[in-house]
Amino acid sequence: MDVRDKSQRLACLRDSSGDFGEVGTYAAPLPGNRRYAVGLSETIGVKEDGSFIDLEGLASRPRRSAPRVPPGSPAVRSYPT
Repeated sequence: MDVRDKSQRLACLRDSSGDFGEVGTYAAPLPGNRRYAVGLSETIGVKEDGSFIDLEGLASRPRRSAPRVPPGSPAVRSYPT
């Protein structure tokens, strides 16, 4: 997600409250401090051959980790980029 105003330093963010539908959501600033990478802290199981046990679960991660920013947030834009 985009940062509204460039800053010299940005904090890493983490939420484990479950208030936004997921437990273990994080955001880390990307180089240049203009965007955050957002993701889920979740384990995806793998088979012995290295393939994924739950491919649908893996495929749902981008949608599930889409930023949930309160409307009017002064720090970030409330849409994924």
